Amino acid sequence: MADTLANRIMTRILTRAISLYPPQTRAWGEAVLAEAGSITEFSTALSWTVGGLMVALRAFFSRLFRRSAAKNEPALIGPPQVPPPLPWKLALVCLAISGGLLFVPELRQGLSVTFSSWRSELKLTDETALWEKIGREAESKGDDAAMAVAAMRLPDVEGARFDEAMRLAEHAVAKDPSLTWIYYFLAQRRVDSRFHGSPHPELAQRMQDWDPKNAVPYLVEADEIARAHYDDPQWRGRRSISFYFYAPIQQEEVARLRGRDPRWLELMDRAFEAPVYETYFDRRLDLDLQVMQRLDVMNPQRAMSAYFFNDPIPNLKNLHEYAALRVAQGEEAERAGQWENAASEYWIVAQFGQRMRLGGKTDLEAVIARGLQETSFKRLQPLLFKLGRTQEAQTLAYAAQLQHAENEETRTHNNSVTQRLFTFSLASALLVYICAIVLEASVLLMAVVLFMFAVRRAPRFVRFSLTYAPLLLLLSCTGLLCAYHPYAEYYRSYLANPWARDHESVWNFLFLCNIPQEVHNQTSSAESVIYFWWGIIAAAGAIGIWLLSKAVWRTARHQHA
Repeated sequence: MADTLANRIMTRILTRAISLYPPQTRAWGEAVLAEAGSITEFSTALSWTVGGLMVALRAFFSRLFRRSAAKNEPALIGPPQVPPPLPWKLALVCLAISGGLLFVPELRQGLSVTFSSWRSELKLTDETALWEKIGREAESKGDDAAMAVAAMRLPDVEGARFDEAMRLAEHAVAKDPSLTWIYYFLAQRRVDSRFHGSPHPELAQRMQDWDPKNAVPYLVEADEIARAHYDDPQWRGRRSISFYFYAPIQQEEVARLRGRDPRWLELMDRAFEAPVYETYFDRRLDLDLQVMQRLDVMNPQRAMSAYFFNDPIPNLKNLHEYAALRVAQGEEAERAGQWENAASEYWIVAQFGQRMRLGGKTDLEAVIARGLQETSFKRLQPLLFKLGRTQEAQTLAYAAQLQHAENEETRTHNNSVTQRLFTFSLASALLVYICAIVLEASVLLMAVVLFMFAVRRAPRFVRFSLTYAPLLLLLSCTGLLCAYHPYAEYYRSYLANPWARDHESVWNFLFLCNIPQEVHNQTSSAESVIYFWWGIIAAAGAIGIWLLSKAVWRTARHQHA
């Protein structure tokens, strides 16, 4: 070879490869090295080096896995082959580095997340006992914050343990009246059609007295009234009409809406005219994380799922129906020539949509709010021209254009997020799981090999495993640490500022954890992709275990023979 850096490296590789040959064939490696000295071209030298290295590796593996001679075969001529010495130094170094990596919090967190995810798939986790215990201890200690968190988490959708949650909530609010907002989350449980718990009509009134300028307490009571008429066809009418304002509302539908419970109409009036819209999202999330950290019940899955846990919003069907009624009343006033009254009706709907956008915390609230605004702007613009308010009409036209562009941008963004979630996010999450599975398999393999080595069983299998299992353990630890690092970084930033509301990052982490049911409620095709890859991982693991057991059995059988 020519005297260049690349060729010197190739020569050194071939020199090292000689030690891989068994003693009786080591002359082959020396011949390969000697022949390499006469090669001058770089491509030919590289090809020769790769070929020589492959021959050396083949000789090494054949020495590890040589089969014992059958009884009817003649004895091999020549000196007995001496098995290579066990690489104890390499094994100890790999085990020491792997043990050191296990002290890294990110690695332990990644193992915990993957283990909890698989366990929750096999058996659903019921945290009722945990929150009941926290509630009892908080009540005995007078811990108002812990009582409030336990009260919000205890009742299920059917109303079980609702009375216990109410007792905790009342004690918490009695100690700290600023926690009155927790009644909103309890009241929203009652709005669910599956709720069969005891009635507590005072919840909405307490919230209205405490926060009279907020639209949400009035919407909660209105939703409860509407729930009582959920199966009444006279109340609901044709449910598809005006849900997204695609079709003009008919007079019979207007008559039905006007004929509803007067208390419901009064509450919706007060909600649409209230100056604030807040569902207490930030307060609940802040209290959840503080209490879980203080009580040391925090883990990544529970902390990240708190972002979406029991985050109810007012009934969107009721919002749309009442907004449709106000728009219909505006159209009637417009036809009667009462343009100012018509503009007032349209403005009420538009301004409620603006307040909902400012105070809402979920993407769905933003979508609904923009729909209300777009519907109102479409009717307001020509009406303002009729009233001679040209500047307002032009300003509204620009706002409507921006609104439409924002709607399209949001729709495009949501589609791209969904695509990334089920392509790149799926791949990165699977990489974390694969590294974790390989790590656990490596630990199990090391335990089996050391046990077999202690009882002097299957020496060839033990020799091969002790050669490569520690290295595999080290590589899997490093791979898991690198693959999980982005998730750990976001988890730290999330705990530092949970109100940043980086939805895509939260979805990515929850996708990895596989805890919230929102991920499972995506499209069936996307869900099938998830389970398809899980099936691939499970099948690969089963095949690996089968091959491993087969190799152990075969080696043990040959040793016995």
